[in-house]
Amino acid sequence: MARGNKILHQLRKLPESQKKIIVWALTILIGIGMLVWLAPRLNERMRASIQGPGILEGLPLPEVKIPSFDTSVSEKELRALEEQLNSLQETGSSSKEHTDGEQ
Repeated sequence: MARGNKILHQLRKLPESQKKIIVWALTILIGIGMLVWLAPRLNERMRASIQGPGILEGLPLPEVKIPSFDTSVSEKELRALEEQLNSLQETGSSSKEHTDGEQ
């Protein structure tokens, strides 16, 4: 008991900044100790709850159907689309030049 009083007396003499460092160090050590003790137990509980009696077996899950799209484009169609795009770009740039000239 006398030793505990001696330690407390020494702690009271320390400056406030050192007291804060000691408190935070103890808090961190206790937290790490709790994690080390608690982590394996949580892991065991999680495994037991997942391996329980068929969680998904009783749920009526709908079947998901994903539609497929044909994304293949022939070279001929690709060239026709490029020509359309080019003509639209040319039309857009010539009309812009025409309206800019009027201002």
